Amino acid sequence: MTPAIGFRLGTLRRRLFVMLAVTSVVTVVGVNLVWLPGALHDVSSARSELQLVAVRGVRDQIELFLADKEDALTAAARQFRAVLLGADLERMARVGQRFLQRELAFEEIGVFDVRGGWRYRLSRREVMTSESVTARPPVELVANGADVIWGPVVTNDTSEPWVTLAAPLSSPAGQTFVVGLLNLKVLWSLTSELQLGQGGRAYIVDGRGGLIAADDASLVLKRLSFTDRSFVKRLLEDGRPNGVSGLYKNERGIEAMATGLRLDRVGWGVVVEHPRAVVAQAVERKLLFFAVLTLAGILVSAAIGRFLSRRVTRPLERLRLGVQRFGRGELDHRVPIASARPRSWPGSRAR
Repeated sequence: MTPAIGFRLGTLRRRLFVMLAVTSVVTVVGVNLVWLPGALHDVSSARSELQLVAVRGVRDQIELFLADKEDALTAAARQFRAVLLGADLERMARVGQRFLQRELAFEEIGVFDVRGGWRYRLSRREVMTSESVTARPPVELVANGADVIWGPVVTNDTSEPWVTLAAPLSSPAGQTFVVGLLNLKVLWSLTSELQLGQGGRAYIVDGRGGLIAADDASLVLKRLSFTDRSFVKRLLEDGRPNGVSGLYKNERGIEAMATGLRLDRVGWGVVVEHPRAVVAQAVERKLLFFAVLTLAGILVSAAIGRFLSRRVTRPLERLRLGVQRFGRGELDHRVPIASARPRSWPGSRAR
């Protein structure tokens, strides 16, 4: 019977060890699984928040640039209005020349009458011909309640983006407008100089999804259009105040995570994107931490389970050995029994 008792004690010890170890492991893994989804969600949310902050900064800079150009054209309209009242063409030419000298982003300035065509036109990039004098500006000169009317973005023979804007000479708007041709190449330096870190970049698209500015000017010169991206479509159509976020594969074949905001003034979109691998690396670090923490918990749990199983079965082992010695005739052998001291109550006396 003695070997059978020893076998059963070994089995009991193993069962206790397995039970304690499994319970501890399940507890450790369960606790980690509780915080892991939240941690992964926090990583993605933090990236989205950072992108939203970045794209708001870019949008605000562009808004300031566009507002400044609107103010400049409106001021020119006031000067042209005073000159037109006196019908002095020489003074009109001086107003136009001073405007182009002061506003380097404008390539052209002129006064256009919807009924009679150009009354004055000055360009720093081309000589006026009969065709250019009779050509209508690429902007719908219809009073829409705004101080300045913005036309669609167009490209010239060098593939650079341009936009025409017009300011009415009277309020409410009549039939005569001051028309300026704005070179959007100035936005290239804005997007290329941004420090977004971790492979991030910003780009701007017009209301039709065409690329206006990016960190790489060659992409703009290729006249890329992002209308096939559902992300860009949602950005230009929805115009959500908190931005639009999405995933897509960019023109370089990189999976990108992007956040965009709409420029309501002109109907353009501003986008900040980062490689999805950046977010994946942060997730991988969280998963690695989870794996290391779980492994450490398993090892500690195994050690504690082994210790407790031995501690629980040690008195039984001593009893088994004592029985064996009694069986061999050692009747004077004593089996020590460790127990807690009896608690003494107040007022009790030893007898």
